[in-house]
Parts: sequence; structure tokens; C-alpha cells
Amino acid sequence: MKDTHFCEHHNVLFKKIYIFLRDNSHVTMIIIRMLHNPKVKPILLRKFKEHKKQILNIFKNFKIIMDFYKENNTILKSEIGHFILYYDHTLSKCKIRKDSDYLKFFYTIMAYPKLLTLMEEIFYIMSDYRLCLYFSSPTINFRNTDKETVHTIIQKFYTNQNMLFSMISKVYPGDMVPWGPPIYTGAFACFETLMILKKYYKDPVKACKIRFTYKKQNTNPHIMKRMNDLFTNQLRQSKEIMNPTHFIMSMKKMKYDLTQTVDTLFSIIFEKPLFQNIQDCYIVDSIKIINQKKNYQTGVKIYILVSRGFINTMLCFNKFDI
Repeated sequence: MKDTHFCEHHNVLFKKIYIFLRDNSHVTMIIIRMLHNPKVKPILLRKFKEHKKQILNIFKNFKIIMDFYKENNTILKSEIGHFILYYDHTLSKCKIRKDSDYLKFFYTIMAYPKLLTLMEEIFYIMSDYRLCLYFSSPTINFRNTDKETVHTIIQKFYTNQNMLFSMISKVYPGDMVPWGPPIYTGAFACFETLMILKKYYKDPVKACKIRFTYKKQNTNPHIMKRMNDLFTNQLRQSKEIMNPTHFIMSMKKMKYDLTQTVDTLFSIIFEKPLFQNIQDCYIVDSIKIINQKKNYQTGVKIYILVSRGFINTMLCFNKFDI
């Protein structure tokens, strides 16, 4: 099975490789020329035998990269895609019976035109977390596919919500979103994912293996009273709150951020709400880190508010301040 946490697990290593290739291209070229010296090949074979386990692990990791790239049609049409096909074709024709066969495969790959440039581009993409998520996502239009395809993706990636929500929503870390600065990108990606999944599931929150429980949902008159009590007694505001949408817009106008606003409204509507299996969201900035980690919970809360009819226009969430 493919490593569903691939981008997180390999990001640091690939960044080191990319920086080396970028800053030491002349050194790398000298090394490659040296490797083609006939006297070097026996030494290489001996070193391969000494470090066979580590080298085979590198081959395995590189195969993972190729598999991720092959799921993206845009990549396959590029120079990198041509190299992937070449790599797969060469590997399929290479019969590995002894250690020297690995060396033959290695030299065949080394002969590929513009290899260093391609390697630098590949490791640049995989060392950037956002690009890694983007290019490793299969090119599925989740708004117009079938439930079986969607279910397969969820079953495979539900343990990695960073990847699952980006993959389905096509919203990636650092993207600009209607709700405000990029620190809200994760919340928006989560919400968009659940709205897309609503086409295929009666309860998309449950479909993503997220559990939401609460003691009770308050009645509309009680919700109205609590919202207005908060504004009158705690926030010292004289205006009357007409509904939850008006509450959100009023809190935003008073410069409360998205997380505070949604958390407050949610606690007014639901008694003792509890979420399970919501992971920490990625961090895109050094400000309000705790709120950023809670972005997926915020996205789920907004979906619940919308799907249960408490919100009458999505515009109320637009353009929140930090």
C-alpha cells in the first residue's frame, strides 16, 4: 500500500537532496563523470554490497515518488512524466538476478538526458509540502464522480486529513480562500470537502470517520436568548441579534476571528459538544498557531451549522480578520 503520509514523512530528506543538487551542480557533474570511469565500477559494486539494505530502501522510496506522480495526468504530460515512463520501462525490462544487475540499471538511468535538471525539479516539488500534496493528488473531479471512487479514497486516506481534505477540495496549504487570510485555508478545505461529500453520503462527517456527540441541541428561542444575553451582558452591545448568521456578521464586525466566532456560536447551540478523530491541521504562519491547528474542527463545525440550517448565507464567513 502506498504511504498515505508520504509528504510529511519524506519532506525533510527531499529538501536536503534538493538543496544539494541546486547548490552543487558542478560537483555532481564531476561525480557523475568519475562514476563512468571503468576503475570505479568494481568499487561501486563493492560499496553496493556493503550498503545494500540502505540503497534498496532508496530505490523503494524513489518508486513511491514515481507512483504518486503517475496518478497526476498533468505531470505525466511533462518532461518529468516522460522520465517516469522511461524509469518504469527500464525497470520492467531489467532482470535483477545478482547485485551487478542493480549496477546496470543504475547506469542505464544515469544515461537519461537532462537527468540532473529533472532530479532537481522532482526533489524541489517533493520538498515543498504544498506542492507535494498538490502533485501527489490523483486527478479525480470529486464533484462529479461515483461513490465507489470517493469511498476508496476515504478508506485509504482518512488517517491523513491533511491529504484527504486537500485532495477532495483541491484547496492546498497557503491558498487564498474567501474566509480570509491563508491561516483559514485548512478550515475552508475541510468545509468544502464535507460539502462535496454530501452528494455521496447522508452524513459526510461520519463518512470521514469523525465522531460528533453532544448532550442536546438547544431550541431556537433558547439560542436567540443566549446570543442576545452574550451581546448585552458580556460584550456591552445594544444591538439585537436576529439569527445565527447575524451573530457571525456582528462578531466579525467587532474584530473577533473566525475560530472564536464559530466556537462561541457552536457552544450556544449545542450543550457539551465533543469531537473525536479530528487531527491537527497544518500550520501556514507563526500567528495563532493553536487556532490553525483547530482549523479542521472549525471546518466541521461550520459544516454542521450550515447543514442543519442555522446559516442562511455563506457570505457571513467571508473576509474574517486574523
